[in-house]
Amino acid sequence: MSQVPNQNEQPPWTFFRVGACLLAGVIAGVLGGVIGFVVAATYGGNYATGFEFVGLRGYEATGLLGELVGFVTFGLLGFYFLARLTRH
Repeated sequence: MSQVPNQNEQPPWTFFRVGACLLAGVIAGVLGGVIGFVVAATYGGNYATGFEFVGLRGYEATGLLGELVGFVTFGLLGFYFLARLTRH
């Protein structure tokens, strides 16, 4: 009788896989930061004129906040999805 492979066993993290996942996370993070900045600055320029964040007001504050949120969110998602894609 043949043995069924355990689904919990994952291939080891090779140097190439770690580097590729980190690079994908950085690229996705930069793209997410740009997208987040544009969307949030547009929103802040039109609707959030009284918003303050780290000493900035209006579109500057919302743009910075959108950039930070976009960079972290898209960076983590880029890393996660490539790690899932390269797992066998």
